[in-house]
Formats: sequence, structure tokens, C-alpha cells
Amino acid sequence: MKTRIRSRRRDKRERGQSLVEFALSISMLMWILSGVLDIGRMYMTYLALQSAAGEGALFASIHPTWVNSCPVAAIGCRNPAYDSIVARTRNEAPLGGLIDWTTANISVINGPGGTLQTAPITVTITYEYEMFTPMISAIWPTVDLSGSAVELILDPGN
Repeated sequence: MKTRIRSRRRDKRERGQSLVEFALSISMLMWILSGVLDIGRMYMTYLALQSAAGEGALFASIHPTWVNSCPVAAIGCRNPAYDSIVARTRNEAPLGGLIDWTTANISVINGPGGTLQTAPITVTITYEYEMFTPMISAIWPTVDLSGSAVELILDPGN
């Protein structure tokens, strides 16, 4: 009879111990999962930067002089606020509020050598990515991401 009572008491204590272990392990698992989601969001931001730099470089290879705005009488210029290399690059940002590209730095650089028609043009975007997970952001608050693309300027004479 005494052995049954002792074994029942031990079972109740072990159930409590299992509950504490589960609570500790689920909290660690949620912390790791949120970190993985934050790293995935950072990778998506990097891919979006690369895509936007590619769009800006492609537009710059067609219109190399339209850095900040298109000339008023230029052929193909419909909207000076949208038809520029910087605006095309900035408007490539994905919608939905995950990335705010109003603080991104966009630079357009003509490469060395040759005339404007033979030099490569480089579009570079730098963005300060803020971590979303509170525990990670306390240790590592921001990460500087950058994306760049190089295109040859298309010769309008050909």
C-alpha cells in the first residue's frame, strides 16, 4: 500500500516537471523561430534590393542622362517624377509595408573610360535593415544591406 502512494506522488511531481520543461522548450523554440523569420525577411529585402538595382541599371542604360529627372522635351518622358533612374529604382520596392525605401540611398555612377555611350553605368542601393525580433534587435539592431547592378549604356546611334 505504501509503495502505491509513493508512486502516485512521484507521478504528480513528474507531470509538473514535464510541464515546466515544455514551457521552457516552447519559449526557446518560439525565439528561434522568430529569429529564422527575421533572417528570411532580411534575405527577401536583399533580393528586392538586387531587383531594384537591376531595374535602375536597365533604365539607366537606355536613358543615361536621366539621373534625377528626365529632360522636359525628351522622347518617352511622360512623367518627370517617375521617369528618372532614381525614381524607377525607388518604385521597385515591394508593397506591403515590410520595407520602407524612403531612407534608402541610391547612387548612379558612370564608369571610367570612353564616352558616355561606351562606359558602363552602375546603380547602387544601400539600405539600413532593422531587425524585427526584440531579442535579436537588442544584440544586433541594424544590418547594412546593399544591392548593385552594372549595365552598358546602349548607343543611341545603333
